[in-house]
Amino acid sequence: MSDTPIEFPSLKPEPKPRLKPGPKPGSKRFNFQASPKLTQSQKEELVPKIAQLQAEGYTWKEVGEKLGYHPQRLRKLHLRYPDGQAAGVDEVGIKERSFARKLVKGADKRDAAQEIGKSTRWAIKTMESPNFKSYLFRLLQNAGLTEEFVLEEHKNQIKATRTIVATHKGDITDTMEVPDNAARMTAIRTAHELYGHIGGTAESAGAPSININLTVREKEQIEGLVGRPLNVNVIPVEAIEAPAEPVETVQPGP
Repeated sequence: MSDTPIEFPSLKPEPKPRLKPGPKPGSKRFNFQASPKLTQSQKEELVPKIAQLQAEGYTWKEVGEKLGYHPQRLRKLHLRYPDGQAAGVDEVGIKERSFARKLVKGADKRDAAQEIGKSTRWAIKTMESPNFKSYLFRLLQNAGLTEEFVLEEHKNQIKATRTIVATHKGDITDTMEVPDNAARMTAIRTAHELYGHIGGTAESAGAPSININLTVREKEQIEGLVGRPLNVNVIPVEAIEAPAEPVETVQPGP
């Protein structure tokens, strides 16, 4: 029998290869600054430069090398301020920005506030803040909901009509176009809410001024809704009064 000892394989795991350390600040491979948090003045200085370099066709890597920051960080900054302006936006908190994004997507203010754990009272108070109005107004513009677009749509709604149909034994005998008072009042109420909450300037954020023709009775009804006098032209003619309940079918008598 041999005296040579038997060697068993070691159960100890082999040590993992040690990774090489990354580039140190000041080396040729280190091209970006490592800043824990950008100040407001830094943002106001960087955002226009990022927008300009992007417009000139530079890649994010080239933009990062020119400005001395990581490309991903600059890209996030650009997505947050796509219009190239960062002044005053930091005064709007994270909750407010999330609330504004939900409003732009079409959520009701109560539902949007509830999703972020806030009350309806908080939503109403937030929407009255000048900084929030400015931020929401810019988001709407970036989404394509400019003042011109909104006004054009409301102009159509303010002139909305509906059709009353007369039938006899299942056959349509006559039709007549009448003003759709419900749709018109909804459009005016919506326009008042928009101008009262998202105006980009002090003038547009205040009381709205609507240049339309109304009868005296319609003007009084609208002023009762918005709670203040309206700057409108009153025409001395009687409006076609639609029935209180929508009438879709009129059966003629025998």
